[in-house]
Amino acid sequence: MKISLTPSSLKVVKRALVSAFPAMKSSHISEALAAAVGCRTHAALLLVLQLCTTGGVAAVASWPDWQTFIRRLGELSGEELSGEIEAGEEDAFSVIVRMNTARSV
Repeated sequence: MKISLTPSSLKVVKRALVSAFPAMKSSHISEALAAAVGCRTHAALLLVLQLCTTGGVAAVASWPDWQTFIRRLGELSGEELSGEIEAGEEDAFSVIVRMNTARSV
């Protein structure tokens, strides 16, 4: 599944993630979100969005890989995070909340 990325949609997702992971640094969440959509860094994701917006083209990415998100967030925060995503799971925000509750510190 592909999604269209815009600065406003990115802000909505980021806000939900910050809410779901209140103990995590905002910058760590930004970097993990970028990894989940296939970018190496948050700066690279912002550059892609800027170039697409300037060129009048929609930035398209694969549906966020939440396993990558959790792995990268754990790397950045230094915490061991866990969470399993069931095949076919479509409600990303319930997945995020479920993973957050599965955190092992």
